Amino acid sequence: MEKECYTEEFINNKQLNESEIANGKIVLDSLPRILMMVLTTRCNLECIMCSRGNPRRDLTIASEKVKQIATLFPYLEAIDWQGGEVFLVDYFKDLFIEASRFPNIDQSIVTNGLLINDEWLDVLINSRVNLTFSIDSVEKKTYEYIRRGARFEALLDNLKALRAVNIKNNNPIQLHLNAVVMRSNYKELYLFPGFCQDYGIKHLRFDFLRPDVAKDEDVLIKSDADAVEYLNNILPKIEDECSKSGIWFEYTLRPFLASTNVLSGGPAAKKQPVRCKLPWKKIFIDASRDGAARPDCLCEHSIGNINTDSIEEIWNSKVMQSYRQRLVDGNIHDWCSRACISHAVDTYQLEGGNY
Repeated sequence: MEKECYTEEFINNKQLNESEIANGKIVLDSLPRILMMVLTTRCNLECIMCSRGNPRRDLTIASEKVKQIATLFPYLEAIDWQGGEVFLVDYFKDLFIEASRFPNIDQSIVTNGLLINDEWLDVLINSRVNLTFSIDSVEKKTYEYIRRGARFEALLDNLKALRAVNIKNNNPIQLHLNAVVMRSNYKELYLFPGFCQDYGIKHLRFDFLRPDVAKDEDVLIKSDADAVEYLNNILPKIEDECSKSGIWFEYTLRPFLASTNVLSGGPAAKKQPVRCKLPWKKIFIDASRDGAARPDCLCEHSIGNINTDSIEEIWNSKVMQSYRQRLVDGNIHDWCSRACISHAVDTYQLEGGNY
């Protein structure tokens, strides 16, 4: 984005925010610069490791509650839209198009990719957007086992159509792929770089399985020795192949592959303090928690709720002030997520970077 695209109010808010971060201010006059929203728990799939879906509950943030976040659009650098499956939300298209009017916003959508039709392709191709596909396997049998209710052929058809439209329009859509590493797929990870090349995907990320879901699939937190040995062998090869192909590769598995696995309860290696700016820059609003807000999805404590509180009340709530104060004081080890403390979350993310 060219600098002249930025409005004065965007620039002023960013400068004020950076000043408040540098001075360790706890109650902010600046407004959020990053927004992450889980709009719904509704989904067209029932993935074996999903922590948000619940077949007995359909939790979607009401459109009138979401409208208030539009007041933040002039100040935001990035919005990350998630579900469930966001393409099932009836108001999402209008909301996305409205946010696209603001050149300061980089929008990201996390999706299983199965509901992107021609109408949505037209919208996406005329927007600046990052699409992250949650796929988990590029082998039909494994993919359909993990992502229950999906058809692998339908995914491939959509990826082919998207790539064709993207190439025709000089690649305005940035394509990303995220896979959760688990027992069912870890021996297939070597296939991902070739798959990314085939479909024009330029960013590949492997993530760890969250500790509260699909415990039989866990090979990292409990440190399955064979899986850890395999991953320590294969990941450098995948990294090398991605580098040669111009694919940005990252993974959040390093703390689980070392001899001191913090989340498994093993002795923690001595680490540098967590550097985190997210409570000064970001709000995460989660439909799966009935609209509760946090600084980020891994944070432990709610800072408010979009169903009962205004954005302004959430942004400077007592709990959000506690996050900021504790980070300033370095007093986080009984407060922040173990994933952050163990450095399973990288510094780029903790400082508010977006992809």
